[in-house]
Amino acid sequence: ACTEAEVVEGIERVCTARGYGLVLANTEEDPIREAAAVRSLVERQVDGILMAPTQRDLAPLLYLARRGIPFSLLARFFKDLDAQAVINDDREGARLAVAHLLSRGHRRILFLNGPPYNSSALLRLEGYRLAHAEAGLPVDEALILTTNARMAGGEAGVEAALRNGLEFTAVFCFSDYVGFGAIRALHRAGLRIPADAAVMGYDDIAFAELTNPPLSTVRIAKTRLGATAAEASADLVRQA
Repeated sequence: ACTEAEVVEGIERVCTARGYGLVLANTEEDPIREAAAVRSLVERQVDGILMAPTQRDLAPLLYLARRGIPFSLLARFFKDLDAQAVINDDREGARLAVAHLLSRGHRRILFLNGPPYNSSALLRLEGYRLAHAEAGLPVDEALILTTNARMAGGEAGVEAALRNGLEFTAVFCFSDYVGFGAIRALHRAGLRIPADAAVMGYDDIAFAELTNPPLSTVRIAKTRLGATAAEASADLVRQA
């Protein structure tokens, strides 16, 4: 499954240098499309597969293992699966983001996290908790909400928090897309950003600077991530 353009740029750079062709497939986070894409790539007799899994089903990876196709994971991993994975330090990224908000005086930070099956969501939750612990502050579990990691999820999360009377002065979002939705919902509720509520995203996608005000976010070295994953994947193919 392919991901952001900058990640693909890093992958493509390494593939070209190593003499490999690159076939891209986008699953749109749909496990059915993921399974179909994996089978299609195997039928095309690819040398190996590098994928950002939807994490909804292990079946595609078990299928690759049965077929003897080298595969590695990008940005996400399974705790119970012995597979090569190249990931971001999502725990540390979230810790830094929340620590920054705490340093600015925010004590009630709404966390709009991704789905619980997503390994990045689990790590970012750990980072959220760790930042509070390091500051000697308790975590109000009511401030941790699950979203679908899309813009609509960010909107729904903020709307639910406001509807339930949750008090917060900042919103930490699983992704920039969730952040865009949060900003839209806050504006619709008549709240000012950042005067009434600061918003922090994650990923630093290109559109982050186009919001009003620009979305504060955690930057990921996406090109380097793609290149590192491609190098590791190419080594795995060579060893097969």
